[in-house]
Amino acid sequence: MWLWNLLGTARPPRCYQPPGSLPVVIDDPLTRRRAVQVAHSLNVIAELPQYVEDAVFPVGLRVAAVDAFFVHLRLLIEFLAKKPDSRHPAIHRDDYASGFNLGSVDSVLYGRLITDYGFASQHVAHFSLERLPAEESAGVDYVGPARLCARAEDVFGAMRAFIQHMRTTGSAYADDFERWLSAAGARRATAPPPG
Repeated sequence: MWLWNLLGTARPPRCYQPPGSLPVVIDDPLTRRRAVQVAHSLNVIAELPQYVEDAVFPVGLRVAAVDAFFVHLRLLIEFLAKKPDSRHPAIHRDDYASGFNLGSVDSVLYGRLITDYGFASQHVAHFSLERLPAEESAGVDYVGPARLCARAEDVFGAMRAFIQHMRTTGSAYADDFERWLSAAGARRATAPPPG
Protein backbone atom coordinates (compact mmCIF):
# COMPACT_ATOMS: atom_id res chain seq x y z
CA MET A 1 0.00 0.00 0.00
CA TRP A 2 2.96 2.30 0.63
CA LEU A 3 3.65 2.41 -3.13
CA TRP A 4 0.14 3.66 -3.88
CA ASN A 5 0.42 6.28 -1.14
CA LEU A 6 3.73 7.35 -2.63
CA LEU A 7 2.10 7.62 -6.05
CA GLY A 8 -0.72 9.67 -4.51
CA THR A 9 -3.56 7.30 -5.35
CA ALA A 10 -6.27 6.25 -2.91
CA ARG A 11 -6.14 2.62 -3.99
CA PRO A 12 -3.91 0.52 -6.18
CA PRO A 13 -4.75 0.43 -9.87
CA ARG A 14 -6.36 -2.77 -11.09
CA CYS A 15 -3.41 -3.40 -13.33
CA TYR A 16 0.07 -2.08 -12.55
CA GLN A 17 2.82 -2.18 -15.16
CA PRO A 18 6.34 -1.84 -13.83
CA PRO A 19 8.56 -0.04 -16.35
CA GLY A 20 9.84 -2.40 -19.03
CA SER A 21 7.63 -5.34 -18.07
CA LEU A 22 4.27 -6.92 -18.75
CA PRO A 23 1.30 -5.70 -16.70
CA VAL A 24 0.87 -7.35 -13.31
CA VAL A 25 -2.66 -7.84 -12.01
CA ILE A 26 -2.93 -6.90 -8.35
CA ASP A 27 -4.80 -9.27 -6.01
CA ASP A 28 -7.43 -6.92 -4.65
CA PRO A 29 -10.37 -8.01 -2.42
CA LEU A 30 -12.88 -5.73 -4.19
CA THR A 31 -11.77 -6.98 -7.60
CA ARG A 32 -12.20 -10.56 -6.37
CA ARG A 33 -15.68 -9.76 -5.04
CA ARG A 34 -16.60 -8.23 -8.39
CA ALA A 35 -15.49 -11.44 -10.11
CA VAL A 36 -18.19 -13.27 -8.17
CA GLN A 37 -20.65 -11.46 -10.45
CA VAL A 38 -19.03 -13.25 -13.39
CA ALA A 39 -19.42 -16.55 -11.53
CA HIS A 40 -23.11 -15.76 -10.95
CA SER A 41 -23.65 -15.17 -14.66
CA LEU A 42 -21.94 -18.48 -15.47
CA ASN A 43 -24.35 -20.22 -13.08
CA VAL A 44 -27.35 -18.52 -14.69
CA ILE A 45 -26.48 -19.57 -18.25
CA ALA A 46 -25.68 -23.07 -16.99
CA GLU A 47 -29.00 -23.61 -15.24
CA LEU A 48 -31.69 -21.75 -17.16
CA PRO A 49 -31.87 -23.76 -20.43
CA GLN A 50 -33.54 -26.67 -18.64
CA TYR A 51 -36.52 -24.49 -17.70
CA VAL A 52 -37.53 -22.98 -21.04
CA GLU A 53 -39.72 -25.93 -22.06
CA ASP A 54 -40.71 -27.20 -18.62
CA ALA A 55 -44.53 -27.14 -18.61
CA VAL A 56 -44.52 -27.11 -14.80
CA PHE A 57 -43.79 -23.38 -15.06
CA PRO A 58 -46.13 -20.79 -16.58
CA VAL A 59 -45.19 -19.44 -20.00
CA GLY A 60 -44.24 -16.07 -18.50
CA LEU A 61 -41.60 -17.68 -16.28
CA ARG A 62 -40.25 -19.72 -19.18
CA VAL A 63 -39.94 -16.58 -21.29
CA ALA A 64 -38.29 -14.84 -18.34
CA ALA A 65 -35.77 -17.69 -18.20
CA VAL A 66 -34.88 -17.04 -21.86
CA ASP A 67 -34.61 -13.30 -21.27
CA ALA A 68 -32.43 -13.75 -18.17
CA PHE A 69 -30.25 -16.22 -20.05
CA PHE A 70 -29.58 -13.68 -22.79
CA VAL A 71 -28.98 -10.84 -20.32
CA HIS A 72 -26.28 -12.91 -18.59
CA LEU A 73 -24.94 -14.23 -21.90
CA ARG A 74 -24.52 -10.64 -23.06
CA LEU A 75 -22.70 -9.72 -19.82
CA LEU A 76 -20.31 -12.64 -20.21
CA ILE A 77 -19.62 -11.81 -23.86
CA GLU A 78 -18.87 -8.21 -22.86
CA PHE A 79 -16.50 -9.58 -20.24
CA LEU A 80 -14.75 -12.10 -22.50
CA ALA A 81 -14.80 -10.59 -25.98
CA LYS A 82 -15.65 -6.90 -26.07
CA LYS A 83 -13.28 -3.99 -25.54
CA PRO A 84 -13.75 -2.00 -22.33
CA ASP A 85 -15.93 1.10 -22.68
CA SER A 86 -14.45 3.98 -20.70
CA ARG A 87 -17.81 5.78 -20.81
CA HIS A 88 -19.44 2.86 -18.96
CA PRO A 89 -16.91 1.26 -16.58
CA ALA A 90 -17.69 -2.39 -15.97
CA ILE A 91 -16.12 -5.58 -14.70
CA HIS A 92 -13.79 -6.69 -17.51
CA ARG A 93 -11.32 -9.48 -18.24
CA ASP A 94 -8.43 -7.00 -18.16
CA ASP A 95 -9.08 -6.59 -14.43
CA TYR A 96 -7.95 -10.21 -14.00
CA ALA A 97 -5.40 -10.80 -16.77
CA SER A 98 -4.50 -8.28 -19.42
CA GLY A 99 -3.71 -9.11 -23.02
CA PHE A 100 -6.40 -11.74 -23.70
CA ASN A 101 -7.90 -11.52 -27.19
CA LEU A 102 -10.39 -14.30 -27.94
CA GLY A 103 -10.37 -13.41 -31.65
CA SER A 104 -6.68 -14.34 -31.78
CA VAL A 105 -7.22 -17.58 -29.87
CA ASP A 106 -10.33 -18.84 -31.70
CA SER A 107 -11.72 -16.56 -34.40
CA VAL A 108 -14.70 -18.84 -35.14
CA LEU A 109 -15.79 -18.92 -31.49
CA TYR A 110 -15.24 -15.17 -31.26
CA GLY A 111 -17.46 -14.65 -34.32
CA ARG A 112 -20.27 -16.75 -32.84
CA LEU A 113 -20.12 -14.83 -29.55
CA ILE A 114 -20.24 -11.47 -31.32
CA THR A 115 -23.25 -12.68 -33.35
CA ASP A 116 -24.95 -13.83 -30.13
CA TYR A 117 -24.17 -10.47 -28.54
CA GLY A 118 -25.93 -8.73 -31.43
CA PHE A 119 -28.94 -11.02 -31.15
CA ALA A 120 -29.21 -10.47 -27.40
CA SER A 121 -28.79 -6.73 -27.82
CA GLN A 122 -31.65 -6.59 -30.34
CA HIS A 123 -34.07 -8.87 -28.55
CA VAL A 124 -33.57 -8.58 -24.81
CA ALA A 125 -34.22 -5.87 -22.23
CA HIS A 126 -35.50 -3.16 -24.56
CA PHE A 127 -37.90 -2.64 -27.46
CA SER A 128 -35.35 -2.32 -30.23
CA LEU A 129 -36.74 -1.58 -33.68
CA GLU A 130 -34.43 -4.36 -34.87
CA ARG A 131 -36.77 -6.88 -33.29
CA LEU A 132 -39.00 -6.38 -36.33
CA PRO A 133 -36.84 -4.80 -39.03
CA ALA A 134 -39.45 -5.43 -41.77
CA GLU A 135 -43.17 -6.01 -42.02
CA GLU A 136 -42.70 -9.69 -42.88
CA SER A 137 -40.41 -10.35 -39.88
CA ALA A 138 -41.37 -13.00 -37.36
CA GLY A 139 -42.90 -11.45 -34.27
CA VAL A 140 -41.06 -13.76 -31.88
CA ASP A 141 -37.95 -15.86 -32.36
CA TYR A 142 -38.31 -19.21 -30.61
CA VAL A 143 -35.20 -20.10 -28.67
CA GLY A 144 -35.24 -23.62 -27.26
CA PRO A 145 -33.01 -25.29 -24.70
CA ALA A 146 -30.67 -26.84 -27.27
CA ARG A 147 -29.85 -23.42 -28.73
CA LEU A 148 -29.31 -21.96 -25.27
CA CYS A 149 -27.07 -24.87 -24.28
CA ALA A 150 -24.99 -24.35 -27.42
CA ARG A 151 -24.61 -20.64 -26.57
CA ALA A 152 -23.63 -21.50 -23.01
CA GLU A 153 -21.04 -23.99 -24.29
CA ASP A 154 -19.52 -21.25 -26.45
CA VAL A 155 -19.14 -19.00 -23.41
CA PHE A 156 -17.73 -21.87 -21.36
CA GLY A 157 -15.20 -22.52 -24.13
CA ALA A 158 -14.19 -18.86 -24.19
CA MET A 159 -13.89 -18.87 -20.40
CA ARG A 160 -11.64 -21.95 -20.55
CA ALA A 161 -9.39 -20.11 -23.02
CA PHE A 162 -9.35 -17.06 -20.73
CA ILE A 163 -8.44 -19.20 -17.71
CA GLN A 164 -5.58 -20.72 -19.70
CA HIS A 165 -4.41 -17.19 -20.47
CA MET A 166 -4.71 -16.31 -16.79
CA ARG A 167 -2.51 -19.27 -15.89
CA THR A 168 0.05 -18.29 -18.55
CA THR A 169 0.23 -14.72 -17.24
CA GLY A 170 0.31 -15.75 -13.58
CA SER A 171 -2.99 -14.12 -12.61
CA ALA A 172 -3.81 -14.31 -8.91
CA TYR A 173 -7.43 -15.05 -9.89
CA ALA A 174 -6.94 -18.11 -12.12
CA ASP A 175 -7.89 -20.63 -9.41
CA ASP A 176 -11.05 -18.67 -8.56
CA PHE A 177 -12.22 -18.59 -12.17
CA GLU A 178 -11.36 -22.27 -12.64
CA ARG A 179 -13.41 -23.18 -9.55
CA TRP A 180 -16.36 -21.04 -10.65
CA LEU A 181 -16.36 -22.46 -14.16
CA SER A 182 -16.22 -25.99 -12.78
CA ALA A 183 -19.11 -25.29 -10.40
CA ALA A 184 -21.21 -23.81 -13.21
CA GLY A 185 -20.37 -26.80 -15.40
CA ALA A 186 -21.65 -29.13 -12.68
CA ARG A 187 -24.93 -27.21 -12.67
CA ARG A 188 -25.32 -28.03 -16.35
CA ALA A 189 -25.52 -31.75 -15.62
CA THR A 190 -29.31 -31.63 -15.44
CA ALA A 191 -29.73 -29.35 -18.44
CA PRO A 192 -30.75 -30.89 -21.79
CA PRO A 193 -27.82 -31.68 -24.09
CA PRO A 194 -27.14 -29.31 -26.99
CA GLY A 195 -28.52 -30.66 -30.20
